[in-house]
Amino acid sequence: MKFVLVKDHADVRVVSMDRPKANAIHEGLVRELAAAFRDARDAAGVRALVLTSAQPNYFSVGFDVREVFDYDRERMLQFWGEFIDLYESIYDFPKPVIAALPGHTFAGGIILALASDFRVMAQGDFGLGVSGINLGIPLPIGVMNMAVNAMGPAHARRLFLSGETIAPEQALAMGAVQTLVPAADLQNAGIALAEVMGKKSPAAFRAIHEMFDSLSGRDALGSDKDRLDDFVQWWFNDDAKMYRSRVRAQVSRGA
Repeated sequence: MKFVLVKDHADVRVVSMDRPKANAIHEGLVRELAAAFRDARDAAGVRALVLTSAQPNYFSVGFDVREVFDYDRERMLQFWGEFIDLYESIYDFPKPVIAALPGHTFAGGIILALASDFRVMAQGDFGLGVSGINLGIPLPIGVMNMAVNAMGPAHARRLFLSGETIAPEQALAMGAVQTLVPAADLQNAGIALAEVMGKKSPAAFRAIHEMFDSLSGRDALGSDKDRLDDFVQWWFNDDAKMYRSRVRAQVSRGA
């Protein structure tokens, strides 16, 4: 794989995004992550998975501004269809998934983190945020449901409506992450938690997961792909085009 590294630690598989320098999400990264999760799902010797990054100080800054922002409607439909398949496969993964966040985590990156069962983050001067509103786009309702499940409705509402960037300590207080550790200890902490979770009964793990889905109303929502056309339409309205151009300009100035 070009953008993903895979390594087994006994019965824990570590899947690391590796697209310099910040794991900007594009078609290639989405497809390789999807393939890595399919392989891990089918591997009898893998009991839990850690999703992390090989890029220092970054989990993922989100979607590739220089590529994804230029997709036409048909390509955007294809891309988001594949991205939805990816994060829903992570959320519904039949084995525990730990997201180990070595740094900045935004937009599509935080969606992948929220799809995981637990989140461990490195201490440091890093940011975490939900960026949809800053692009003039309401994210799919299934993503909102994952956020509510992770941190409760009040904190999820704050992040989705404000688009603000929060520090790791705030993320811990809000429940967006469960543990903060020194950056040097991050991968070991993620693997250690995966080892603990991997020893649980797989059948009971999935049953409890499904019960929480029922409590949260996720069962009634269906897949975000059921609403894909309406969601992608947001990318091409005048508001979104204006906000997207501002973000592109900010990225260009920082390049």
